[in-house]
Amino acid sequence: MVFIWRGFGWAVPATVVIGLAISQALCNSIFGEGYYENNEWPVTAAMIVSAILIGALGYFLNYKKRVVVVLGETGKKEKSKPHSLFFIPIEYWAIIIPALYFLL
Repeated sequence: MVFIWRGFGWAVPATVVIGLAISQALCNSIFGEGYYENNEWPVTAAMIVSAILIGALGYFLNYKKRVVVVLGETGKKEKSKPHSLFFIPIEYWAIIIPALYFLL
């Protein structure tokens, strides 16, 4: 699969993968080996936390820290293109990821 991103769009899959890895490591170290594999709630919790982090990151990057570009020829001000993954802005992935998880 080819990933197409702009700016920090690569952070969406990285956040999900890191969240799942941390969840697995914590659950297996606290509750014992095999707990993560035998229970569904750690994955659900990791997906929800990842979605919250992705939403916050998208809001911060695409609304708070987005660069305003001044076009040289016309002097018109425009915002730079949003950080995105597969042409979808990062903050929308905070809804898409849990929806895909719960539907699949």
